[in-house]
Amino acid sequence: MRRSLAIVVASVALIAAHPASAAGPRTLPPQPEVYWLALGDSYSSGEGLMHNDFASNPPGKVCERATGNSTDTDELPSRAYSRVAYDQLNDPRFGYRLLACTGAVTQDIPGQYAEWAAPSDARPGLITISIGGNNIDFSGIIKHCTGTNFGDGEVEVLRPRCAATEEELRTRVDNLVVPNGVAHDGGPTLYDLYVQMATTMTGSNGHIVVAGYPRIFEDPDSWSGWRRRTEGGRCNRFHPDDARMLNRVSDHLNTTIAGLVSTLNGLPADQRNGVTFHYVDVAALYSGHSLCGDGEGWLNGFALGLRGEREGMRPRYERSFHPNQTGHDATGAAFAPVIAGFDWSQLGAPVTTTTTTTSVPITTGLSDCQALVGAVTPIISDPAINPSIDEMMQALGPGVPEDSPLRLAYGRLGEALGSLAPQDPAIAAAVDAYELSVNEFVATGVMSEDIIARMEDAFTQLGALCPDPIWEV
Repeated sequence: MRRSLAIVVASVALIAAHPASAAGPRTLPPQPEVYWLALGDSYSSGEGLMHNDFASNPPGKVCERATGNSTDTDELPSRAYSRVAYDQLNDPRFGYRLLACTGAVTQDIPGQYAEWAAPSDARPGLITISIGGNNIDFSGIIKHCTGTNFGDGEVEVLRPRCAATEEELRTRVDNLVVPNGVAHDGGPTLYDLYVQMATTMTGSNGHIVVAGYPRIFEDPDSWSGWRRRTEGGRCNRFHPDDARMLNRVSDHLNTTIAGLVSTLNGLPADQRNGVTFHYVDVAALYSGHSLCGDGEGWLNGFALGLRGEREGMRPRYERSFHPNQTGHDATGAAFAPVIAGFDWSQLGAPVTTTTTTTSVPITTGLSDCQALVGAVTPIISDPAINPSIDEMMQALGPGVPEDSPLRLAYGRLGEALGSLAPQDPAIAAAVDAYELSVNEFVATGVMSEDIIARMEDAFTQLGALCPDPIWEV
């Protein structure tokens, strides 16, 4: 559950050591030791990049796969983050294939796997994936928020604000991880998909690396002043309040997926084919590089470039709000050291059958709620976590110093939350959301409006899930 600063630091070093301009197609080994499939949706395919591999499209689909082999032979080929990681690892043991596709939902993943046409009875030892955003119709939500509808070659202006409510979107996210459940769009949930992938699509003792989603916007409080003056306070057609709401929903989606990864790893090995799940916090990586801030942008803004003759000459909205090449380079550089640390010595080996059918408890003898309440009670009860008026004014403004009692108390709270590993997906998601907001305050000393709102929301969720007097303090 802890956000991995090590991944972010390693990504910076790898970006410097392996610039994107040095990339190019490479012949794959004829019989790799480890097959690597890159599955998922548009954030994994390379949507948003300009020189993709149209030859890799399956019949009837435009997947926008940035395989590193461009159809535009006179241009430097685009590379999705998985291809960037593959190139940086430069490990001859891997046989890599990018099969992710724009618009994919959970029910499309078995089809992507089938497209691989596995040699003999081989299974991949490694799958990298981002999936789930389309199941909650995140792209449709964004279209409504921009006030734009796209027909056959026409663009129609509709409404200036988001139609969906935050409560509705959070419910869609919560339903996305329920075992034996149904996602908002009627497809399988992430829980069921990942168990299926581990048991039927991945070699025993293999690895599945799950990417979170980037925050689309920087905190509106930090938006450039000229945007407020020239765009009526909006950025890329988004009202600041809508941007805050979508950021909170995105955070909730990421913490929910991260909690699910923790839950799956708690299953007995034979229930997941010995497969280990990993989560890469892309949102943390993009901090300072999302839209509307002053840093280098790693995402495309609102865009209407045409698809081109081979795609029907219609407005190409789909490139909007997706990572550019710099974003994919950074994400790939974060994935590379994670994958480099994997042990492949047991890949394909039999998995020992356990006698229990329940999840392995992380905190022996304690329920999720008992462990949570026991961890946070001494800290929340500490008077140091309740600031004086002067200290709170500092936190709301320039920020409190690192050695302030308030910041130190929240640091202890973040560590306590990070030590937990709830098995219940709802509790895990709420704990992760609380930990994320707490750690953001500890890192900066500034208690922004967005951080306060997310802390209060997580606090309320935990109080509802684990009733105890401590939440009334």
